Amino acid sequence: MRLAKTSRLTKPKKPKIMLISLFWLGLFVGLIFMVRYTNEHNQEVVVAEVGDPWDPKLIECNKVEDATPSDALSACIEVAQDGWYNAMYRLVWAYNQPGEFFDWRASYYWAMALSEVDDYAEVFAQLLLFKNGESDTDKLKGEKRIRELASNNHHIASAYLASLYYLELNILPKTERISWLLERSYNENKHWVLPTDIATIYAEGYLGKKQPAKAKKVLLAAAALDFPHHANNIAWLMATTPIKELADYSTALNIALKVTEVEEYSIDYVYVDTLAAAYAASGDYENAVETQKNAVELLKIEYENGGEGHPKISSFESRLSLFKQQKRFVDDLPANDGKAFFTNFKDMIEADLGQSFFFEIEAPENPIVIEDESTVQVDSNNTQM
Repeated sequence: MRLAKTSRLTKPKKPKIMLISLFWLGLFVGLIFMVRYTNEHNQEVVVAEVGDPWDPKLIECNKVEDATPSDALSACIEVAQDGWYNAMYRLVWAYNQPGEFFDWRASYYWAMALSEVDDYAEVFAQLLLFKNGESDTDKLKGEKRIRELASNNHHIASAYLASLYYLELNILPKTERISWLLERSYNENKHWVLPTDIATIYAEGYLGKKQPAKAKKVLLAAAALDFPHHANNIAWLMATTPIKELADYSTALNIALKVTEVEEYSIDYVYVDTLAAAYAASGDYENAVETQKNAVELLKIEYENGGEGHPKISSFESRLSLFKQQKRFVDDLPANDGKAFFTNFKDMIEADLGQSFFFEIEAPENPIVIEDESTVQVDSNNTQM
């Protein structure tokens, strides 16, 4: 009986104990979340208030125009040696500038230092080694690494290796077809092998027989995928090319009209210039003249001193004169045979890749000013090594 009585007496107390336990458990969990939220919030506030690590001497790199010895160059080298990536970028560019103080080995050194965080720097370093190396060992080392990068589907390395193969500058035997390298690079990134490049190669038959239908297909697909940049370039090519297999005046006009229907592009002199050329190619010289007048004015507005000193102003006005004479504008071919085309293609990769390391360095908002570099540890997403 006692057991039964005790049992009955304990039954109503069990839920009460559970409720009390749940209350304290909830309070404890709530306190944990509150502390965690407060810590995270405080961390966010600290990040927002303090900003990124920064060395004021980095601004001196902006004064470096080439590798001419100067206080600015010395300061930039100093912060680069302390591990600041932004300074390294400027030095890669500066030492690669033509002139008395061109030093490809110094440019190579800083590009290799950057290669841990930037695969473009790795390609550029090997390109420098292959192009400028004084010994066969240097050139072979550069080519081998370019091949390795290309085999790993690096789009710049693939494009560059294709040009070496075509121009027969390679030391080692070919291991891939040129067309395969170019198409793989193009499919990965359409900046280094442009749609207009691929189309020209197909249309002119630089890698075999001419394939104008395939060239047109590439252009139309690219115009639809990349708007307005590639679309505008393709409209320009179709309106102004001397290659008859690529000319398509009605398509050029349709693309150019579609681009300039967008308000922000309708006041951009580049896109308006293309539209004028497309009007002229289609035989509508009245609209070509009025549109080109607009392009000239937009160019002048864009630049100080009325745009008179801008190198494009003379070409814009020259096209206006042609349209007034009811003549369409025909662009010059960058190259008129396969060797000239791929030489120009190779040179453009080298120039564009080298220029990509140039940019103005700006201080972050509310930066952490670094004084003792040896005590700072920052991950590879920041500018400090």
